[in-house]
Amino acid sequence: MKYVNHVEDVLAQMDYLELSQATIICHSMGGQIATDFTLNYPERVSKLVLIAPSCLHQHIKSL
Repeated sequence: MKYVNHVEDVLAQMDYLELSQATIICHSMGGQIATDFTLNYPERVSKLVLIAPSCLHQHIKSL
């Protein structure tokens, strides 16, 4: 499952708050969104903390 709209929402929120980078801490479905966000916008993430992320295996296979 792709969470493209959620990823773009994170980007829009960071732009609105004028954040060039952020530490992202997330759980479950948020972990999937944060992983997708980090893969698409690595320059915007200073640190990524995943707590029991859903569907992470999809990304591990592609790395």
